[in-house]
Amino acid sequence: MKADGDALAFAASIAAECSSPVRLMILRLLLEEGESRVRIMAEQLGVGESALSNHLKRLRDAGIVRVARSGRTATYSIANPRVGDVVASLLSAAGLAPEYPVIDAGTGLAHARSCYDHLAGEVGVRLTRGLIAAEAITVSADAEGGGDVVDVGPNAEKCFAKLGAGLTGLPANRKQSFLCDDWSHGDRHLAGALGAVLLQGLISKGFVASVSGSRELTVTETGEKVLAEFYTS
Repeated sequence: MKADGDALAFAASIAAECSSPVRLMILRLLLEEGESRVRIMAEQLGVGESALSNHLKRLRDAGIVRVARSGRTATYSIANPRVGDVVASLLSAAGLAPEYPVIDAGTGLAHARSCYDHLAGEVGVRLTRGLIAAEAITVSADAEGGGDVVDVGPNAEKCFAKLGAGLTGLPANRKQSFLCDDWSHGDRHLAGALGAVLLQGLISKGFVASVSGSRELTVTETGEKVLAEFYTS
């Protein structure tokens, strides 16, 4: 039957596009972290933006991912839950299944977790807002690739020091710091070089601690007091 043929053709296209390790990396990232943009994915995966865009076009043409556009910004996500289930099962067969394809509201992961080398979840979002309000970081439009670029602000050294993070030795390239979409809270958190320095500082000072076998982070009693100074909402 024609309907069955169309479905089988779609299944075959999923299998064909998942034959590429790079495309599987992209899909794994989207399953774990939710919707994202090209520049952010390129930073996280270590893949050039041009090559990444080509892979995303193939996935989009095959109906595996979808794209939402707002001005010059394009945000990619898994096309539908059934496709996500197929990809997760394929990764699972190789021992690489996404640990947390869904992050439920009210859980420890939704509250605070690591997103690669930076802080995500409610704590990451609220702290990022506070750092912007305190002029510890500034956010400006990226004229070349769309999205935003994050730089140190006039109060950066003082604020980051309170959080246990030193700013010496940061890369000179401004584009190595940016805001990462936090799909569990519909907002963004600090990522890139500054995000990595921040999380390292919070851990080294004992303000947050890792949960064994998980990306979840717990905020200590001392950490709650320190972070509260930066929360604006």
